[in-house]
Formats: sequence, C-alpha cells, structure tokens
Amino acid sequence: MAPADMSVERLNQIIAAYGSEPWRWPEAEREAAQVLLSRGDAALLREAAAIDAALDTWQLAEPGADLAARIVERSRDLPQAGNTRSAVSSFLHRLFGTPLAPQLAGLAAALVIGFGIGIAGLGPSTEAQAQDLDLDTLILGPSADLEWLS
Repeated sequence: MAPADMSVERLNQIIAAYGSEPWRWPEAEREAAQVLLSRGDAALLREAAAIDAALDTWQLAEPGADLAARIVERSRDLPQAGNTRSAVSSFLHRLFGTPLAPQLAGLAAALVIGFGIGIAGLGPSTEAQAQDLDLDTLILGPSADLEWLS
C-alpha cells in the first residue's frame, strides 16, 4: 500500500487492533502506516504504547482448587459423544420406554414394506421364478430334486 493511500482513520484502526509495535501490524500496510505516523500525530502511538505496557504486565491468576470440580460438574449436563440421540430416537424411547425402540421401529417398518410389496405383487413374477428354476436345472442337472425350492 502506498503511503498516500493510508488514511488517518485506517491508521487508528490498525493501532487500536494491533497495538503500538509496528511488527504486529499487517505487513501489507506496515510501511504506509509508519510513513503516515512519522509525518504527524505521535500521541496516538504513545497512548497505544501505554495500553500495550499495561497488557504486558497483566498476569493471569492461578485457577482455584474448585475449578476442576466445577468443570466436571457442568460437563455432566452436556451431551456426551456416542450418547446423542436423534429427535425420532428420543421420541420412540420415551414412547416405548426401551432403548431398543429405534431398532424395533426399523424392524416394523421393514415388515410393513415387505408385506406391502407382497400384497402389491411387486415381487418376482412366476415367469422369473420359472427362469430361476430353469437355471437351477441347468446348473444342478435334470435329476436334481428342486421340490423344496417351490
């Protein structure tokens, strides 16, 4: 960025976001910001340096002894990995009172679909069954007892 392209407003934003040290500023704008700063208001940089110094001396307090206990206690209320349920699964569990409710519902759905296909006649036709029988005769020979297949 050319020094002429840098506005005072953008310089203020950079200093407010990144502090007074130029090495922290975005590299693409660093040179333009330093040129603009050298031409004018150094008070802004001194104010940011005071804030930086205050932040640099700030120390994080050691956590109290009860922090781990509070974290564990609060984590019990969170959903656990591998223990999450879909809305349908939760509904079925509450409805039937067993954790196997989703599996039972899936089995029931498969039975209903299979029964519906059988009633509607969407299964293999008698012609397809005859072709299968002919293929079995071809593979097993004409003397094979295929009565148990029909």
